[in-house]
Amino acid sequence: MATRPDFRKNPKDASREMDGWLGRTHHGYRDLNQSIKAALMYFTVAWSIFEYKALGTHASLDTIEKFVSTKALNGTSLGDFEEAHEYFRNRYITGGKANASFSHLVGKDTEVATRIQDVLLGHTSEPSDKLIALLLIVYRLRNNMLHGVKWKWGVDDQHENFEHATSIIMTTLDIFLPDETTN
Repeated sequence: MATRPDFRKNPKDASREMDGWLGRTHHGYRDLNQSIKAALMYFTVAWSIFEYKALGTHASLDTIEKFVSTKALNGTSLGDFEEAHEYFRNRYITGGKANASFSHLVGKDTEVATRIQDVLLGHTSEPSDKLIALLLIVYRLRNNMLHGVKWKWGVDDQHENFEHATSIIMTTLDIFLPDETTN
């Protein structure tokens, strides 16, 4: 029977108890190495802060578009996002077309799929479209992780996805909400 982990009293023991419980509950978790567990944990916390500060606690295509539109990106270089853009383009586009990994990412959300695909295929080069697409990728990774879809397909090969997604969140907050990052 599970007991309440006491992170205040002894964080190391509580973490060990949680790892044990999660491993017993889902064997896929038990087999993960510490680096992917850390990537998932920090992604989840970073997303939560981003959704609060940038999206008013209501993530959606509309709130992501609204956030980006308020930042007046036209003419702005998004060079700090280029590594993540290239990574996701290489991951989700094969032979000039969206691949199966892309389909798993977006599911049945055709509107989000179109917005992301247009950027990854190079149909638009507007900075605002690029940032929206990257944030939508992060949003879909979040949805798939928190709604359990990632566990269906497995998370052991998702390390780079979550590292790049976390980097997008951090860079977005640092560049577009710099006063907020010091609070």
